[in-house]
Amino acid sequence: MKEGPHDSSDESPSALLAQHLRQAVGPITASERLFVAYSGGPDSTALLHEARTLWPTQVVALHAHHGLLPAADAWSQHCQSICDAWNVPLHTVKLNVENAGQGVEAAARQARYAWFESCLGEGERLLLAHHQDDQAETLLLRLLRGTGPQGLGAMARERPLGRGRLLRPFLALPRSVIQAYIEVHKLRPVTDPSNTDPQYDRSYLRHRIMPLLEARWPAYAQRFASAAELQREQNGLVALRALATIHSVVGDPGFALGELPEERAESAYLIRQWLQQWGLAMPSRVRLAEFLRQLGGGRGALLQTPTWSLERYRDAVYLYRPSSQPVPPTAEFHPGDYWREDAVGAVQIRGEASPGTLHLRFRKAGDRLRGKDGHRRSLKNLYQSMGVPPWWRERVPLLTTTGPEGEVLLSVGGLARSGQAQELDLDIIWTAAVYTGDAPHQASLKPPSGA
Repeated sequence: MKEGPHDSSDESPSALLAQHLRQAVGPITASERLFVAYSGGPDSTALLHEARTLWPTQVVALHAHHGLLPAADAWSQHCQSICDAWNVPLHTVKLNVENAGQGVEAAARQARYAWFESCLGEGERLLLAHHQDDQAETLLLRLLRGTGPQGLGAMARERPLGRGRLLRPFLALPRSVIQAYIEVHKLRPVTDPSNTDPQYDRSYLRHRIMPLLEARWPAYAQRFASAAELQREQNGLVALRALATIHSVVGDPGFALGELPEERAESAYLIRQWLQQWGLAMPSRVRLAEFLRQLGGGRGALLQTPTWSLERYRDAVYLYRPSSQPVPPTAEFHPGDYWREDAVGAVQIRGEASPGTLHLRFRKAGDRLRGKDGHRRSLKNLYQSMGVPPWWRERVPLLTTTGPEGEVLLSVGGLARSGQAQELDLDIIWTAAVYTGDAPHQASLKPPSGA
């Protein structure tokens, strides 16, 4: 048996798996559920078998049916028969894997983890069977793809997943220990043919490259895994200094320019780290370097992708979702009405008193707001004084009415209102569609019943 970091000649495979499981899970109450990601393959079969041995009444298996191979239905039936025999509850879902250009493997993984996340309640844990050899393969794959420091940390032993946590208890154990466990207990896992198909990158590494490495450097997997762990530790130390999130007057998340260090390499790292909080794909080194060059120029700077933009405004950089949708037309609006548009957000009216028929519209040339003192200010001056970012200025909702002198502007997105609106205590409640991660912010306002 290949020697791993925790192996010893007097420790059986069962003892090793039990030891690593107990260390990863820690204390567990009798009422807690412990989920296991169960594909039916060798690694997850060993994990499920030992977990239900340690915690007979608390383990729940999760099986993701991707439907990508002809044998997928048979695998699901196999998993059900094994769980029935072991008295383990099994939850199975048939996933709809949509390849949006990232590749079938990545799309399947994304769908699988999204389902896992939906299964976990507050504080619940999910066990995955990745081991030391998987970690070595992951590190090498990411190196070949030119990943940065975060990617070089490979897979985490533990990380948040939705409301719960994801645990990888076997990450320090070599594949040989798990295979020995399967043989000792005479388990019957299924075999995924894609695991031996060299058209897949991971399979090519596993069967063509890794044997060559092992022949020359027998402990390569342990060393690769140790290198990944050291990188994760280093990432954690660097993460102690992170960019604090601030918000524009409208609510866009961002960070202050003054927080960026003089060293551009460190600035690039901190920006990548900050973007990662929002679940965004990292920009290329070239594009990020150009953005930092623009920031250093003392003028406007823009890093734009099809789905999000990072732009400098005054002494900060903000993240927002660009929109190509046209500005909506003018619409009659009444107290109690609810209006929402994805590129704008949600709008309601606060107050019941009204000087006449109200309309909701957006900026046009010549717009001015009359204050209590009778002084009229242009929207351009108002936006500048309030710090409204340029990308919002055409999409701030305006409330108007008609008076003896024609159209009268009453409220500017709830940010400023006319003297007349102040006397009537009339205003707009606007929840802007700012960036919140995986989707535009949906307003907390609820439509009235029947709306």
